[in-house]
Amino acid sequence: MVHNTYYDAIHDNKLRHAKEAFTLVEIMIALFIIGIVVGGAFVVIPGYLERAYLSATKTTLKNVQTSILMYKQDTGKYPESLADLYKSPGIEGWRGPYGGLKNWPEDGWGKRLVYHLTPDGQNPYELYSYGGTAGRQTPKEKRVSAW
Repeated sequence: MVHNTYYDAIHDNKLRHAKEAFTLVEIMIALFIIGIVVGGAFVVIPGYLERAYLSATKTTLKNVQTSILMYKQDTGKYPESLADLYKSPGIEGWRGPYGGLKNWPEDGWGKRLVYHLTPDGQNPYELYSYGGTAGRQTPKEKRVSAW
């Protein structure tokens, strides 16, 4: 391209560089769209995580229940503690660890499961998780139970 004047040469150079860069408006629109996508993910992801934690907890409760039944079948009684499933309580017939447990089982939220015998209760023992709540203040109907 032949330039007639110095002004034309500078003007053409500016146009060439202007076409190679993004404008401030384009950058702001792109950031706005990214913000909407990320903001939407923060709204949706916690619901999925909560359901995943609940599902993991129910699976763990069922596995521990099976381990408790295996323990009872081998020893003739229910364990005094969940630790009896992975650490020998010195009882005849114990063939653990049961269910592949190496330590106290945890729920999907990373909290220890609650277990205690209930000889006068509807079930021989209670096994549950407090779920994603604060703990002991959790009402029974909000707990995730094995029963």
